[in-house]
Amino acid sequence: MARKSRRKKIEEVEFEPAIVPKPGQEAGRVGTAAYARLSAEKEDDDSIETQVEMLRQFIGQHPELELLDVYVDNGYSGTNFDRPGFIRLMDDVKSGKIHCIVVKDFSRFGRNFLETGYYLETFLPHMNVRFLSVNDGYDSSRESDRNSIVVPIRNIVNELYAKDISKKNAAYFETASKIGNKRISKETYGYLADKENNVLVADPVSAPCVRIIFRWFLAGYTTGEIAKRLSMLQVPTPFALKAEKEGRPVPESDQWRDDRIRTILQNRTYAGDTVYGKRRKMMYKNIGEHKTAPEEWIIHENTHKALVSRADFEKAQELMEMSGRKVKQDRNARIEQREEFRDYFHKKVKCMECGGIMQYSRYSRNGFDDGFDGAFYICKGKSGSKQCGQRVHEDHLKIVVMDQIRNLAVLLCDRKELSGRMRGGLPDNGKLKKLRRNLSDLKRELSRMAEARESLYENMKDGIIDWDEYQMLKEHYITGERALKCKVADAESKKRETEARINKSLELAEHLEEYLRQDGLDERMAEEFVEQILVSSTGAIEIQFTFADVLEELSEHMEGDE
Repeated sequence: MARKSRRKKIEEVEFEPAIVPKPGQEAGRVGTAAYARLSAEKEDDDSIETQVEMLRQFIGQHPELELLDVYVDNGYSGTNFDRPGFIRLMDDVKSGKIHCIVVKDFSRFGRNFLETGYYLETFLPHMNVRFLSVNDGYDSSRESDRNSIVVPIRNIVNELYAKDISKKNAAYFETASKIGNKRISKETYGYLADKENNVLVADPVSAPCVRIIFRWFLAGYTTGEIAKRLSMLQVPTPFALKAEKEGRPVPESDQWRDDRIRTILQNRTYAGDTVYGKRRKMMYKNIGEHKTAPEEWIIHENTHKALVSRADFEKAQELMEMSGRKVKQDRNARIEQREEFRDYFHKKVKCMECGGIMQYSRYSRNGFDDGFDGAFYICKGKSGSKQCGQRVHEDHLKIVVMDQIRNLAVLLCDRKELSGRMRGGLPDNGKLKKLRRNLSDLKRELSRMAEARESLYENMKDGIIDWDEYQMLKEHYITGERALKCKVADAESKKRETEARINKSLELAEHLEEYLRQDGLDERMAEEFVEQILVSSTGAIEIQFTFADVLEELSEHMEGDE
């Protein structure tokens, strides 16, 4: 039974004028938007043009309303507020352009109870925007309408209606498909749609290509090899044939690919079957079109003439499954192999000649299918007009780096006891001793100057110096004390910094000792200690460590004079 129209005569609906005109709005005139929507579902009330004309007439009959723009969403569900016309309308509301919205009824504005309620009860009142629903006789400027329980009930009914229609459509299609009331699928590569007889027939242009694809695959060719053969023979792709029929240009990038070959090999249409439900959408849940699991498909066998025998099709599926398992196994094996040959010096190996970052490359002596045998770093930059091309084996770099780290560890550990004595304040040579001695001298000088200043007054009382001399010497000592205090503070700061560097060097030595208990270099050690590695075509290798500044500072501490 067709849904009855809820349209009311425009003259039967009365509205009060707007309460408060917006600033800058002509007195008595409110900037108004007409919003119309028609969903993708079949709706027999009216067309989108009829809706718009109805709203224009209504606004024209109310002098206080000034139509500024018409906003239309044709083919959009009311359960989803992500509609271009609606979004543009809300943008104009936020900018202050629109002060009043007129719709045919609440369902045109939206069928989602929560979101529709948010706009009507929160957002639009906050923006001081008037809302008019013609067929519902609703005017937000009337307090009785704003407080009416009828509005939320109507919004709930609208949402339930959207859910009911969507579910009924899906149930009808599924039931009709199961009982054999089938309709032709859209044209598939290899077939043409005979709409008069409601059946698919072989396409003389593309059907031979489908057959040869299955034949090659069953003969042992891979999908990639088949794609190359078709491209070499310049066989039009499915996209190219469709574009040609529709009079559209075909981009140069359109080529046969192995994924297109796999799609053809897995399509049951070529075995004479019709499959429904591969893709579905749920409008009332705002869930767009999506793929479904094979167990959800509705399959009707032998609905049209097959392009390949069922035995060949099933054999192709077995080969595809075996190939998929092998690809997965190979991929897992490659992941394990790549983990074994990991790039410990990622973006840290640089070429001395061109300054470029050398790339990490794994290699295999007997082909990559047998696994990796090693890796090297290669420079793909340019030195002058030629490609640099120099390379260094990863194992060689690891050995050099590990040797350097061991040498540094020995250096640090040999001086660890000496550094400890320095930190503990025992007499020793070096920068820290000088800093401590200098600080002690400054403090003694400061104490001597303070005592001399304090004795000035007694000297004046005893007649040793007069008043003028007293004032002059007092100022001299005060100025000298200030300068010495600054020097003492600076010396103490340097002493603290030096002690911190020594502590850091001791921690570094202990850290290195911990790592050196390991058998070889690992990724964590390379990341923590190596800043960059410079490689020359002459074979020279320069390693810059992250703690180079600590080593330099430590050397300064160790090599001072008495």
